Amino acid sequence: MTIYLPLLAGILGTTAMTIFTEVSFRLLKLPFHVVRILANMMRFEPTTVTDRPPLVTYAMANLLHYGIGVGFAFGYHWLVAKGIIGPNILYAFLFGAFVGTLGIIGWRIFFFVHPSPPALSLKRYLPVIWLGHLLLAVVMFYMYRSFEEKPPAVSNTIPLCAQHSTGIQENSRHKRILFNLPIDLPQSSSKRVTGKPWGD
Repeated sequence: MTIYLPLLAGILGTTAMTIFTEVSFRLLKLPFHVVRILANMMRFEPTTVTDRPPLVTYAMANLLHYGIGVGFAFGYHWLVAKGIIGPNILYAFLFGAFVGTLGIIGWRIFFFVHPSPPALSLKRYLPVIWLGHLLLAVVMFYMYRSFEEKPPAVSNTIPLCAQHSTGIQENSRHKRILFNLPIDLPQSSSKRVTGKPWGD
Protein backbone atom coordinates (compact mmCIF):
# COMPACT_ATOMS: atom_id res chain seq x y z
CA MET A 1 0.00 0.00 0.00
CA THR A 2 3.00 2.30 0.60
CA ILE A 3 3.71 2.62 -3.13
CA TYR A 4 0.16 3.43 -4.14
CA LEU A 5 -0.70 5.64 -1.18
CA PRO A 6 0.94 8.84 -2.55
CA LEU A 7 -0.74 8.23 -5.91
CA LEU A 8 -4.18 7.82 -4.35
CA ALA A 9 -3.65 10.73 -1.95
CA GLY A 10 -2.53 12.98 -4.80
CA ILE A 11 -5.53 12.13 -6.96
CA LEU A 12 -8.08 12.59 -4.18
CA GLY A 13 -6.38 15.71 -2.88
CA THR A 14 -6.23 17.30 -6.33
CA THR A 15 -9.88 16.45 -6.92
CA ALA A 16 -10.86 18.09 -3.62
CA MET A 17 -8.77 21.15 -4.47
CA THR A 18 -10.34 21.44 -7.91
CA ILE A 19 -13.88 21.19 -6.53
CA PHE A 20 -13.01 23.81 -3.90
CA THR A 21 -11.75 26.30 -6.50
CA GLU A 22 -14.76 25.73 -8.75
CA VAL A 23 -17.21 26.31 -5.90
CA SER A 24 -15.26 29.32 -4.63
CA PHE A 25 -15.15 31.05 -8.01
CA ARG A 26 -18.83 30.37 -8.51
CA LEU A 27 -19.65 31.93 -5.14
CA LEU A 28 -17.44 34.89 -5.99
CA LYS A 29 -19.20 35.10 -9.38
CA LEU A 30 -15.93 34.86 -11.27
CA PRO A 31 -15.76 32.94 -14.58
CA PHE A 32 -12.56 31.15 -13.61
CA HIS A 33 -11.99 27.45 -14.24
CA VAL A 34 -8.47 26.35 -13.35
CA VAL A 35 -8.05 23.47 -15.77
CA ARG A 36 -9.75 25.37 -18.63
CA ILE A 37 -7.47 28.37 -18.11
CA LEU A 38 -4.44 26.07 -18.00
CA ALA A 39 -5.52 24.28 -21.18
CA ASN A 40 -6.08 27.54 -23.07
CA MET A 41 -2.72 28.92 -21.97
CA MET A 42 -0.94 25.70 -22.97
CA ARG A 43 -1.80 26.54 -26.59
CA PHE A 44 0.24 29.78 -26.35
CA GLU A 45 -2.35 31.61 -28.41
CA PRO A 46 -4.55 34.62 -27.64
CA THR A 47 -7.38 33.39 -25.45
CA THR A 48 -9.96 34.42 -22.87
CA VAL A 49 -11.06 32.80 -19.63
CA THR A 50 -14.32 31.62 -21.22
CA ASP A 51 -12.85 29.96 -24.33
CA ARG A 52 -13.36 26.23 -24.61
CA PRO A 53 -10.09 24.49 -25.44
CA PRO A 54 -9.83 21.47 -27.77
CA LEU A 55 -10.54 18.16 -26.08
CA VAL A 56 -6.97 16.89 -26.49
CA THR A 57 -5.52 20.04 -24.94
CA TYR A 58 -8.05 19.87 -22.12
CA ALA A 59 -7.07 16.24 -21.42
CA MET A 60 -3.38 17.18 -21.38
CA ALA A 61 -4.11 20.03 -18.97
CA ASN A 62 -5.89 17.61 -16.64
CA LEU A 63 -2.95 15.21 -16.76
CA LEU A 64 -0.58 18.05 -15.91
CA HIS A 65 -2.88 19.33 -13.17
CA TYR A 66 -3.20 15.93 -11.51
CA GLY A 67 0.44 15.07 -12.14
CA ILE A 68 1.55 18.10 -10.14
CA GLY A 69 -0.83 17.13 -7.32
CA VAL A 70 0.52 13.57 -7.25
CA GLY A 71 4.05 14.98 -7.25
CA PHE A 72 3.21 17.04 -4.18
CA ALA A 73 1.80 13.90 -2.53
CA PHE A 74 5.02 11.98 -3.15
CA GLY A 75 6.94 14.95 -1.73
CA TYR A 76 4.79 14.91 1.41
CA HIS A 77 5.24 11.15 1.72
CA TRP A 78 9.03 11.47 1.45
CA LEU A 79 9.23 14.27 4.03
CA VAL A 80 7.16 12.29 6.54
CA ALA A 81 9.07 9.05 5.90
CA LYS A 82 12.42 10.81 6.45
CA GLY A 83 11.17 12.44 9.64
CA ILE A 84 11.68 15.94 8.26
CA ILE A 85 8.08 16.85 9.09
CA GLY A 86 5.71 15.18 11.53
CA PRO A 87 2.57 13.30 10.47
CA ASN A 88 0.18 15.79 12.09
CA ILE A 89 -2.30 18.41 10.94
CA LEU A 90 -0.02 21.36 11.74
CA TYR A 91 2.71 20.16 9.41
CA ALA A 92 0.05 19.36 6.81
CA PHE A 93 -1.06 23.00 6.85
CA LEU A 94 2.56 24.18 6.64
CA PHE A 95 3.18 21.85 3.71
CA GLY A 96 0.00 23.11 2.04
CA ALA A 97 1.10 26.71 2.51
CA PHE A 98 4.49 25.87 1.00
CA VAL A 99 3.15 24.09 -2.10
CA GLY A 100 0.45 26.76 -2.44
CA THR A 101 3.18 29.39 -2.60
CA LEU A 102 4.97 27.31 -5.21
CA GLY A 103 1.71 27.14 -7.17
CA ILE A 104 1.31 30.93 -7.08
CA ILE A 105 4.90 31.41 -8.23
CA GLY A 106 4.34 28.94 -11.06
CA TRP A 107 1.17 30.69 -12.24
CA ARG A 108 2.84 34.11 -12.12
CA ILE A 109 5.77 32.85 -14.16
CA PHE A 110 3.39 31.26 -16.68
CA PHE A 111 1.45 34.52 -17.07
CA PHE A 112 4.70 36.45 -17.38
CA VAL A 113 6.21 34.32 -20.17
CA HIS A 114 2.93 33.75 -22.06
CA PRO A 115 2.68 35.92 -25.19
CA SER A 116 -1.08 36.55 -24.82
CA PRO A 117 -2.39 35.46 -21.39
CA PRO A 118 -6.10 35.72 -20.67
CA ALA A 119 -7.25 38.95 -19.07
CA LEU A 120 -8.04 38.09 -15.47
CA SER A 121 -7.26 39.55 -12.07
CA LEU A 122 -4.46 37.55 -10.48
CA LYS A 123 -5.20 39.23 -7.17
CA ARG A 124 -8.57 37.52 -7.15
CA TYR A 125 -7.48 34.32 -8.85
CA LEU A 126 -4.31 33.31 -6.98
CA PRO A 127 -5.56 33.53 -3.35
CA VAL A 128 -8.20 30.90 -4.12
CA ILE A 129 -5.51 28.73 -5.70
CA TRP A 130 -3.38 29.09 -2.55
CA LEU A 131 -6.26 28.10 -0.26
CA GLY A 132 -6.97 25.12 -2.50
CA HIS A 133 -3.48 23.80 -1.80
CA LEU A 134 -4.19 23.88 1.92
CA LEU A 135 -7.14 21.58 1.30
CA LEU A 136 -4.93 19.39 -0.89
CA ALA A 137 -2.47 18.92 1.99
CA VAL A 138 -5.21 18.24 4.54
CA VAL A 139 -6.72 15.52 2.35
CA MET A 140 -3.27 13.94 1.92
CA PHE A 141 -2.73 14.02 5.70
CA TYR A 142 -6.01 12.24 6.41
CA MET A 143 -5.27 9.70 3.70
CA TYR A 144 -1.97 8.81 5.36
CA ARG A 145 -3.59 8.79 8.77
CA SER A 146 -6.28 6.38 7.55
CA PHE A 147 -3.90 3.94 5.87
CA GLU A 148 -0.84 4.17 8.13
CA GLU A 149 0.43 0.82 9.42
CA LYS A 150 -0.37 0.24 13.09
CA PRO A 151 2.16 -1.71 15.22
CA PRO A 152 0.87 -5.03 16.53
CA ALA A 153 -0.77 -4.80 19.93
CA VAL A 154 1.31 -6.16 22.82
CA SER A 155 -0.65 -8.62 24.93
CA ASN A 156 -0.27 -8.52 28.73
CA THR A 157 -1.60 -12.08 29.04
CA ILE A 158 0.90 -14.68 30.25
CA PRO A 159 1.23 -17.54 27.74
CA LEU A 160 -0.44 -20.79 28.74
CA CYS A 161 2.87 -22.68 28.78
CA ALA A 162 4.38 -20.08 31.14
CA GLN A 163 1.36 -20.30 33.42
CA HIS A 164 1.66 -24.09 33.50
CA SER A 165 5.40 -23.92 34.31
CA THR A 166 4.83 -21.40 37.11
CA GLY A 167 2.09 -23.54 38.59
CA ILE A 168 4.38 -26.59 38.71
CA GLN A 169 7.11 -24.61 40.48
CA GLU A 170 4.69 -23.23 43.07
CA ASN A 171 3.21 -26.70 43.69
CA SER A 172 6.70 -28.18 44.21
CA ARG A 173 7.56 -25.44 46.71
CA HIS A 174 4.41 -26.09 48.73
CA LYS A 175 5.19 -29.81 48.91
CA ARG A 176 8.71 -29.12 50.23
CA ILE A 177 7.33 -26.92 53.01
CA LEU A 178 4.65 -29.48 53.94
CA PHE A 179 7.11 -32.40 54.25
CA ASN A 180 9.93 -30.40 55.91
CA LEU A 181 12.22 -30.66 52.87
CA PRO A 182 15.00 -28.14 52.10
CA ILE A 183 13.90 -25.10 50.09
CA ASP A 184 16.33 -23.85 47.43
CA LEU A 185 16.90 -20.12 47.73
CA PRO A 186 18.25 -17.88 44.94
CA GLN A 187 21.91 -18.34 43.96
CA SER A 188 22.90 -15.13 45.76
CA SER A 189 22.22 -16.80 49.14
CA SER A 190 24.60 -19.44 50.53
CA LYS A 191 22.30 -20.68 53.31
CA ARG A 192 19.71 -23.40 53.06
CA VAL A 193 16.53 -23.35 55.16
CA THR A 194 15.05 -26.50 56.59
CA GLY A 195 11.78 -26.83 58.36
CA LYS A 196 11.59 -27.89 61.99
CA PRO A 197 9.69 -31.05 63.05
CA TRP A 198 6.23 -30.42 64.36
CA GLY A 199 5.91 -30.23 68.06
CA ASP A 200 9.40 -28.79 68.82
